Amino acid sequence: MVISIRNFEQQDYDRCEELVNEAWHFDKIIADKNLSKTALRMYTKGGLCSGNMNLVAVYQGRVVGFLFGLNHLAKTKPRGRIRLALDAIFSFNFKKMDKVERNKFIKTLTNS
Repeated sequence: MVISIRNFEQQDYDRCEELVNEAWHFDKIIADKNLSKTALRMYTKGGLCSGNMNLVAVYQGRVVGFLFGLNHLAKTKPRGRIRLALDAIFSFNFKKMDKVERNKFIKTLTNS
């Protein structure tokens, strides 16, 4: 089995979201669809936007894994963090979602 590692490309994003959902099952553990999608995007886009090292693992032309992270020795992207925060604020305040579930999710994020 030969797995190649390469830099993330925008067309990889949907597959990265699929992999996150396969691992964390946001669509099953969070009943509200908008909140589930927001959680998924925060997890995936969070690393992508705030990181400066974004790699994917490819096997037979298909993305099978990814690593979005922060390399302290490389240039940072502060605008990515701001964009992620604005996306989250918009989603939590303007998308219709279950308020009880949303508040539990926010509490989980802020307590860890």
